[in-house]
Amino acid sequence: MHRIHLRIRVVTLLATSFVFTAIRWALIAFYPEQLPVMIFSQGLHAITFGVYHAAAIQLIHQFFHGPHQHRGQALYSSLSFGVGGSLGSLYAGYAWTSVGPLWTFLTAAATAVIAFVLVVAFVRPVATGSTWAPAVE
Repeated sequence: MHRIHLRIRVVTLLATSFVFTAIRWALIAFYPEQLPVMIFSQGLHAITFGVYHAAAIQLIHQFFHGPHQHRGQALYSSLSFGVGGSLGSLYAGYAWTSVGPLWTFLTAAATAVIAFVLVVAFVRPVATGSTWAPAVE
């Protein structure tokens, strides 16, 4: 990731991962019985999660310095995997039984699009040599 980070901004990697995540969820929604599409979408999952996680860790290293990095990683894990995973699973269970799998996966795709928009809207490059900064301070 460090070599990629030197050529591509972290925010660009993060935004790109959300775009391909939305595509993956849409493919699963529309083509659940097409094995080649499912295999391709699993490949997308591996790539998008890897890029997202590496970019998130890079951002943590930029936000949290020295002895505070472990707190940043704990916060990331708690919010992303703990709270996010719990709320996502809870929603998916209710959605699956009330609106069905198609709309459950399309809602997941829409959520990834919203994440993309938030990253594009609220993260800006800065001229101080850092590769990103929040737009709102």
